[in-house]
Amino acid sequence: MAVRDEKTLLFDGACGTNLQRMEIPASAWQGRDGCNEFLNVTAPEVIREWHASFLSAGATVLETNTFGANAIVLAEYGLAGRVAEINRAAVGNAREAIRRHGGPAYVAGSIGPTTKLPSLGHIAFDPMAAAFSEQASALVEAGADLLIVETCQDLLQVKIALVSCFRTLERMKRDVPVMVSLTIESTGTMLVGTDVAAALAAIEPFPVFSIGLNCATGPEGMTSHLRYLCRHYRGRVSCIPNAGIPQVRDGKTHYPLSPEAFAAQLSAFVRDDGVSIVGGCCGTTPEHIRKLREALDGVAPAPRNVVETPSLSSLYQAAEIRQEIPPFLIGERCNANGSRRFRDLLLADDTAGALRVALEQQEDGAHAVDLCTAYAGRDEKADIEAMVRLFAQSVRIPMVIDSTTPDCIEAALKIHPGRCLVNSVNLEDGGKNLEHVCRLAKTYGAAVIALTIHEKGMAMTVEEKVATAKEIHDLAVNRYGLRPSDLLFDVLTFTIGSGDATLVDAAANTLAAIRRVKEELPGVFTLLGVSNISFGLSPASRRVLNSIFLHEAIAAGLDAAIIDAAKVLPMSKISDADREVCLDLIHDRRGSGTESPLSAFLRHFSNAKPVKEETAGDGNLPAIPPEEELANKVVAGDKEGLEDLLSILLSRRPAASIINQMLVPAMRRVGDLFGRGEMLLPFVLQSAEVMKRSVDYLAPFMEKAEREEGRRILLATVAGDVHDIGKNLVDIILSNNGYRVFNLGIKVPAETIIDKARELRVDAIGLSGLLVKSALVMRENLPQFAAAGLRVPVLLGGAALTEKFVAQECVPGYPGPVVYCADAFAGLSAMRRIDEGTLSSTVFLEAGSAPAMTPGPRGAAVARDNRVPAPPFLGPRHVDGIDPRELFPYVNEQALFRGRWGYRRGKMTAAAYEELVREKVRPMYEELKARGVEENILAPRVAYGWFRAFAEGDTLVVEHDGRSWPFPFPRQKNPPHLCIADYFRTREEGGDVAGFFVATIGGEMALATRALFTSDRYHDYLMLHAFGVEVTDALAEYWHEAMRRELGISGDRPASFSGYVVQEYQGSRYGFGYPACPDLSAHAAVFDLLDPGRIGVTLTESMEMAPEQTTSAIVVHHPQAKYFAV
Repeated sequence: MAVRDEKTLLFDGACGTNLQRMEIPASAWQGRDGCNEFLNVTAPEVIREWHASFLSAGATVLETNTFGANAIVLAEYGLAGRVAEINRAAVGNAREAIRRHGGPAYVAGSIGPTTKLPSLGHIAFDPMAAAFSEQASALVEAGADLLIVETCQDLLQVKIALVSCFRTLERMKRDVPVMVSLTIESTGTMLVGTDVAAALAAIEPFPVFSIGLNCATGPEGMTSHLRYLCRHYRGRVSCIPNAGIPQVRDGKTHYPLSPEAFAAQLSAFVRDDGVSIVGGCCGTTPEHIRKLREALDGVAPAPRNVVETPSLSSLYQAAEIRQEIPPFLIGERCNANGSRRFRDLLLADDTAGALRVALEQQEDGAHAVDLCTAYAGRDEKADIEAMVRLFAQSVRIPMVIDSTTPDCIEAALKIHPGRCLVNSVNLEDGGKNLEHVCRLAKTYGAAVIALTIHEKGMAMTVEEKVATAKEIHDLAVNRYGLRPSDLLFDVLTFTIGSGDATLVDAAANTLAAIRRVKEELPGVFTLLGVSNISFGLSPASRRVLNSIFLHEAIAAGLDAAIIDAAKVLPMSKISDADREVCLDLIHDRRGSGTESPLSAFLRHFSNAKPVKEETAGDGNLPAIPPEEELANKVVAGDKEGLEDLLSILLSRRPAASIINQMLVPAMRRVGDLFGRGEMLLPFVLQSAEVMKRSVDYLAPFMEKAEREEGRRILLATVAGDVHDIGKNLVDIILSNNGYRVFNLGIKVPAETIIDKARELRVDAIGLSGLLVKSALVMRENLPQFAAAGLRVPVLLGGAALTEKFVAQECVPGYPGPVVYCADAFAGLSAMRRIDEGTLSSTVFLEAGSAPAMTPGPRGAAVARDNRVPAPPFLGPRHVDGIDPRELFPYVNEQALFRGRWGYRRGKMTAAAYEELVREKVRPMYEELKARGVEENILAPRVAYGWFRAFAEGDTLVVEHDGRSWPFPFPRQKNPPHLCIADYFRTREEGGDVAGFFVATIGGEMALATRALFTSDRYHDYLMLHAFGVEVTDALAEYWHEAMRRELGISGDRPASFSGYVVQEYQGSRYGFGYPACPDLSAHAAVFDLLDPGRIGVTLTESMEMAPEQTTSAIVVHHPQAKYFAV
């Protein structure tokens, strides 16, 4: 039986998960730890044993151990020249395992996504295609029964892989099934933002064997996406999930879904939804596959009722060509020959302006945007490549590639990730160009607009139009392999406003031709450039005529229209008189008089002005009630006119009623919007400022008892911790949701918390802390609270806390509720549960785990023969007077804008997000930079030095002035078992040199942020505080580069900022308190060595540095040193 004939295919389980549990000799890695694919050559018996374990469990398909066996990934291990060898060996290992097992099974050649995201510009089409082609060729030559392009995270990567695979198979004259398996994150999209409908639209034109999902989540997280595929795709659907969403337990990755639960969920997909290919991804063991095999006994894939919806797609979303309310609207304004504005922007090389034209059409309701860059004197190919690259990342609707030049069309199809529409083909040259374009459309999965133009010119009569359409259809479908649904026929229309007697029936002929094409060529779509009908007429009359003609064309069966969507009028907005005169002209209806329909039309519209549409800003629109307006102001963060509005409301209801019945519900709506990802944190803070100003205005109108209403909560950052940004955000959110907050500040000992809790009679206590040590302090505080008689709920929050730690380590030490709060809104939720009387302590339930297997030993393979550079001096030095402006190029703007400031894209369109950054975020950033310099808020200072050192086991011993300081570092429990001490020579190897620094931007920043917080300027407080944190990180990056320069190892300076993020330079710095060296007690030795007190930096009792915006690090020069976590 051939693989295509199998009703159900059962794939094997995880590769990496199971290999990590096996006994692999250290020699097998040959210094290439992590390159599992290399084991095909160096440890074939290990790979065969892995395969055999799944054959014994009942798998009928083995995936080859070639996920990363392409030149792009293997180059990272120096193995780019061994692609064919490794892939051949992998297929051979699977075949040998099947032979030894003795049962029938198939071999699927695994093709992973590489490490590059082409949609984000990491790699171009051709080099990625070359890598995929080389791997696919090797797998097929070695005898793979299938190819599976899996764990796809980027739609353009999928497209490149499919083009490469099918070209390779055509060249080799082989018919091997090709599977595609997407990875949909828990966010509901692929990594770069593609939803499953967009992915299906782009993939289904290719002759793939199956489409499905693998990795990222367990079966449950795939349900809705699988059902979409099962309902809209006629081919086979696969499901190869993880054993649940991974968790970290005791420093190790754990997959929680048991074999029984895994099998039950997957077999249900087969039985109920018609999935016919199943297997396991990360975390799945042979036992998972064995249970799945048992669950599938007697189960056949359910029949599927598939409704195909031919669509186009962008990188992000799909658009069905057959709209429920037609037509499919294609924006026409990004055309260098049809739009003066777009042409001028193109000629000025104003790509941002050109993009705005596309985005405006998107906002106006277009379903796709037509792009034409052909213009005399311009390089069409260069222009279309630049614009497609920009549009692909920023425009959420699909693209129409408007060009008749095959080179330009192919260049665009190589760049755009989604399914495009090519505009256009015809028979003007006898079909030569049509052949080129149709073959490109077939190769890249595109659809095509076909114009009814033949060798003698444009088809004018109905018969000519239909005959030309049929000839194009025959060539495109029967010769070049396109499907009827890949074709959109434009039967052409010509102006009926010129007075040309030969064109009086042009509109009627077009409508009749649309009906005929739809009847005689089933499955195709029809399209028109609608505005051609009114060329030469006045703007006011054109808009009305275009809209009426579009309505008539839709009634005739028109599916799509190239038109400015913003200028389409609904029929309800067109008067009966306008409608009649337009219909007379369209159908050439003549009355009893001698006046022609065109003359009557021109006379009717002679004094007409363009129709004006009402907008929300029109003065005649009804005003909203003040109660609703106040709620809108809170949600919008709008303070303008707030006091006047509140004074109106005070004349209608008491102040307390305004707060409790209007302001508090509005803030709860803000919280809900934030929780759904529909509002960004900075706007939440602006809403809180509106709330605070409103409450302050209303306070004098309230009785004292009313002002003191609301549950009370005490907030404190625990002893030894100086970080308060998280706690202050909790203060902002709670205080503006009707709760009375008492914020005790930072470094608050347990005794003070107890005294204040009693004095203030609080209803809850909230403890915060950033550090691992702070989590331990919280655990120690709770028994003290209990001994003091406190029983109120305690809410715990901080970066180092986990739900498990709170449930298992903190809850047992206190008799009242102890609750883990991941963020400020979790704190708000906890307070609401206190109000409702439903709050209870955090509970953490352990899930079952897979049986442990003995991990094999692996060496770190850190080179011992690297050159030790000579430091310029030994001992400490202190530097001040650093110009803050020198730090700004080192600021990680993405981390600041998206991470700390909270301006994440979320559900915003790319264009809307870009506008937000351009209009709001970046100006604010520039203003803070100027303020930091002009007001001396930024005062960078550094204490640093170079010291003799040597490694002694896991300890680095530093020597200076006859003294020595040991720096013990932790070692990774799992391969590659790294430790910072590994990067230094031992005393026997001649010793080494280590650098240290302490860098601060000074204490003025803390004073400035405190002033903003106390004056209720919450938004400004968050923005300035986060700015200070990122400038501190920039200072560390800047000074690390200065120290590399001193050592003479700065020659490989990164070419762009992203290079600093991924450490494209020699050596590394490791911050104390961070993953590779988490123990802050090392600060005692660092302060002995550097004396940072001379730059104004001190240590707290918990070894944390003050001022808060201070950082420290050890500087390592070894070429292999990079960030890692223990």
